[in-house]
Amino acid sequence: MDTLRQLKKGVTTLIVLDALKRRPLYGYGLRRETWRRTRGSFQFSEGALYPLLHSLQRKRWVKATRRAVAGRERRYYAITPTGRRALAQLRRDWQVLTRSLNRLTRRRQRA
Repeated sequence: MDTLRQLKKGVTTLIVLDALKRRPLYGYGLRRETWRRTRGSFQFSEGALYPLLHSLQRKRWVKATRRAVAGRERRYYAITPTGRRALAQLRRDWQVLTRSLNRLTRRRQRA
C-alpha cells in the first residue's frame, strides 16, 4: 500500500480550494500552482483534477466561467463564498487532525 498516496487523496479538496482562494485558475494553471506551492510534492493528474472540480461545482464550492485567452477558450474556476466557508472548516479539521497525530507520534523525552 502506498501510504503517502492515500494521505494525499484525503487533502485534495483542501489543496484545490486553498489555491483558488488567491485567484481564479484554469485546470493547467491550478495543476502548476499546486506543484509550485508544494515544491513538487503534490501533483494532480488531469484524470483526478477535473472530476474533483466538477464535484466541487456540484457542491457550489467553486464556479466555472469560460474565458478566451490568446484565441483559446479556457474554463476558469473560482472559489465561491460557500467554498470559502468549506475551506475554513477543512482547515480547522486539518489542524485538529495534525495536532492529534503529532501528539500520537511524538517521541517521549527520556529523563
